[in-house]
Amino acid sequence: MNTPKDVTLLEAALHLDELMKKGCTFYQKFTCSNCGSRQTMEKKNLLYTSGKCEECGSITIIERCGYMVDGPPDVIIDDLLERKIAK
Repeated sequence: MNTPKDVTLLEAALHLDELMKKGCTFYQKFTCSNCGSRQTMEKKNLLYTSGKCEECGSITIIERCGYMVDGPPDVIIDDLLERKIAK
């Protein structure tokens, strides 16, 4: 099973700001602190500091998150390659 590679909200905001300027959209993801279920926020292009789990109803304070990005394929590929090389 894959383990989410969450980043801080600041890291997410900085990265996502760059991607949105290039025509991308995103959905924030977080892991419920109560049941461990991975959740995806309903509204695009927003970062939340808390979220309600659809599985158990618990509220999680979000300090680290992930996200899924949609956008022009060339932008996504370039970003993935750039981040892979930077590691």
